[in-house]
Amino acid sequence: MNTLSVIEQFMFDEEFFSFGAMLADTEKNKIILAKGGEISSQQKEEQTYFFAKDFYTDTFNYYYPGTFIEVPLSEVISYFERFKSHPEIIETINFDHLYETDFDSFKENLDTLEKVVLISREEFRTKDFKASLKHFFYSALNFGTGHPYGFWNKTHGILGATPELLFEVKGDELFTFALAGTAKREDGEFLLTSTKDRHEHNIVIDDIKEKLTPFCSDIQVGETHLHPFKHLVHLKTDFSAKFNDFKNFIALTQKMSPTAALGGYPMNECMNFLRQTRYAKRFPHRIFGSTMGLVKPQEVITLVMIRNLQWAHDQFIIESGGGVVKESILENELNEIELKRNIIKKNYL
Repeated sequence: MNTLSVIEQFMFDEEFFSFGAMLADTEKNKIILAKGGEISSQQKEEQTYFFAKDFYTDTFNYYYPGTFIEVPLSEVISYFERFKSHPEIIETINFDHLYETDFDSFKENLDTLEKVVLISREEFRTKDFKASLKHFFYSALNFGTGHPYGFWNKTHGILGATPELLFEVKGDELFTFALAGTAKREDGEFLLTSTKDRHEHNIVIDDIKEKLTPFCSDIQVGETHLHPFKHLVHLKTDFSAKFNDFKNFIALTQKMSPTAALGGYPMNECMNFLRQTRYAKRFPHRIFGSTMGLVKPQEVITLVMIRNLQWAHDQFIIESGGGVVKESILENELNEIELKRNIIKKNYL
């Protein structure tokens, strides 16, 4: 049986679209697709499973698939091309006014906060929810770079393609990177010399070193360089280290997530601030910017859940965020939010 036939057989009963998960690597051209099984708040001794962390707390959900396959990503994209369409938007609403209020509140708390990541959202509905959702699966897989990912049930879910790993462990080797600072590709050289963006990025570097130290030895930090992702470019600094206890990856995830690139610095003060923002009070349940992971024997890969599209019942949601520091200007930050939001719209719609 060829690979495409295996994929078609896996998708045949539609269970995948109502309860499942996926995680892909575009550089390695591979993807794991999962369906059925169970979700639990308890970690079990399983060979292969997924997990996701809440943004505001250290709680996890673990997904133990009933069935999964690992196949070439390109073959799955070929299968999903049949669902490619042009969803018709019938309603949309924007919440940038909450972001503006939270920005002002941050500026009033510079005595305790060095950096915080504020988010906004846009919500929309489409004329045909089910057809749109299958098209969005195709769009996430066909993003062309990074790690496509997602998990879902019959009423809620998330699909995305992220440029950001939280960390990856193979045996006792750990790899991660700092990724902070965003610009259009043509503005990359400006990004490298931007005082505001280098300040934000250096905070993330220091935060990662601090969080890795209790778990790792021989921590190596590379040079900061530009990292392209679709139509954007980011500042990136690579890390490598020796991970001292493979079984301790959940504790490391709790320590590292949210990162300073998605939460802020100092972390405790920032998380307390974020829980009190107008945005959090309006939308208290959040997974955007938190972590999804895949566990395999002697291998763990954890992703930061950004560049995504979520849904709740028949409503689709795009959340976007940006780091705010003392030097930040509201108009520039709102432009960055809109830039990131438009990248998602351009790919999915």
